[in-house]
Amino acid sequence: MSKKRIKKFLVEIEGHNRWINSTVLKKHFLNLPIIKEEERLSMPTKTLDNNLEIFSENEKMTNPYSGESVELVPEAVAVYDFIKGCEMLKAYPDDFDIARYWFAENFPKEYMILLD
Repeated sequence: MSKKRIKKFLVEIEGHNRWINSTVLKKHFLNLPIIKEEERLSMPTKTLDNNLEIFSENEKMTNPYSGESVELVPEAVAVYDFIKGCEMLKAYPDDFDIARYWFAENFPKEYMILLD
């Protein structure tokens, strides 16, 4: 299955470059100058798409138990952070399982290293 892509806008918010969707741009940041516009990986749900912070750079993530590391694209970092945050807080909203399945489907190698 190919990874679904949607239009995203790179903007600077509070000194950090972040990818946001058109809904968030129109609702909260209409007057911000757009640094870049491109097709990016779609988030697993609309709620996550509107609420996760997606920065502009890839990040290296390390499994705290095995010590293995992988580099993730910004969208994967945001979903991974959401999953790990839910686990830490022992709070599992409806989007938790959807996020896990999305991560496993779109990044199977990385899922096996970081979350399995």
